[in-house]
This record gives sequence, structure tokens and C-alpha cells, in this order.
Amino acid sequence: MGQLDLDVMTLYQKEQTIIGCNSTTHPQEKMANFLKSLNPLLESGELKAPGLSKYTEITLERAAEAYTSLINGSRTKYLICQTYQ
Repeated sequence: MGQLDLDVMTLYQKEQTIIGCNSTTHPQEKMANFLKSLNPLLESGELKAPGLSKYTEITLERAAEAYTSLINGSRTKYLICQTYQ
């Protein structure tokens, strides 16, 4: 699994956040049911998906590069996507 050194103090001082969800820490059936429960909320408009156009999609291999750009003042919002083969 990839590792990333993270300067938490800089992240804190710039009031930045890292958001993620590790669905592998939950039983597969429980996570599937949870994700399915979101469908009606999305379809009704009660829950809105974020506008993906405001995010730059990157792979996990580019996460350190993205973090470096943030340290250097970038205001880009990154979405780390897993690619499956």
C-alpha cells in the first residue's frame, strides 16, 4: 500500500482538510447496503453529489505531487480516484 508523509501542522495552519472513506474497513454487505441507501436521496435531489468539475481527478500515485502543490499555495481541489483493471 502507498505511504505519504504528511505535514499536519501546515495542513492545519492553512485550514485545509483531507477527506476520505475507507470502505474496506466495513463488512462488504453493510457497505453495499449503505451505498444503496443513498440512491433514493440522490434521485430525489435531497442529497446532491458535489460538482465534480471543481475537482481535479488524480491517481493515488500522484497524491504526494498534489500535496506538494497545496503546500506551495495551490488552491486546487483534488479527488483521488482508484483505477481498476
